[in-house]
Amino acid sequence: MAARRQQEKNNDEEEWRSYLSPEKLEIVRQLEPWVEEHVLPLLKPVEASWQPSDLLPDPASLGSDGFHSACLDLRTRAACVPDELLVCLVANMVTEEALPTYPSGLNRLEVVRDATGADGSAWARWIRGWSAEENRHGDVLNRYMHLCGRFDMREVERTVQRLIRSGFAVPAPASPFHGFVYVAFQERATAIAHGNTARLVGAVGDQALARICGTVAEWGVEELAGGLSGEGRRARDYLCALPHRIHRMEEKVHDRAAKARKKPTPIPISWIFDRPINVVLP
Repeated sequence: MAARRQQEKNNDEEEWRSYLSPEKLEIVRQLEPWVEEHVLPLLKPVEASWQPSDLLPDPASLGSDGFHSACLDLRTRAACVPDELLVCLVANMVTEEALPTYPSGLNRLEVVRDATGADGSAWARWIRGWSAEENRHGDVLNRYMHLCGRFDMREVERTVQRLIRSGFAVPAPASPFHGFVYVAFQERATAIAHGNTARLVGAVGDQALARICGTVAEWGVEELAGGLSGEGRRARDYLCALPHRIHRMEEKVHDRAAKARKKPTPIPISWIFDRPINVVLP
């Protein structure tokens, strides 16, 4: 068994290393003018981008009394959110707050890495621009959690620090082909997670949190049309159809696990303020 696993690992490494051949890396180099023309314009100017203060009480615009009143209203609405949704929110927030890990991963990729930290290549500018946009996601979720008073923020902050400190390893760490496919799938996954959270918290009455999660979940790939070739449109349609396919696979896995499981598995959670809770895996 161990020998077979090692052989599979060796085969995987040999496969992804083949993507680092000069011929294949040259393909990525030749894509840079296309990235300049079609990808960089997708990054919004800072002046046109939403900021966390647009979605939360802001003392600069509300004044002291208005800010205090808005915070009380936010806390009242947050009180109706059940514990299981709060746990989902923490998981989403911690994932977003681990942002320093993600551009460091992209900067390990051949050809596209930002060699100086301020490289002028289209790939490097995209990595920095994407990171700057992503930074708002963790900020707005963190501030909501702090204002609403439902969380043990010190425990949450320790979780974030541990996650960033631990880092993460991905297969094919230097392959730009694998790296950008991973980012595309991860972006879609987080959009689904935030979108589901927005829907569920909205249903229990916290419209402020629903708006925050819905904004973070923005996903505009379905609307992309300009500049796409026929092959590009097929790739877009394939990517956008994946959630339905993954959901069907998830249902099958869930059904099999339900049959095999003898009893639920409780997981202790320490993120909620004032009490420990157990989340039971379905």
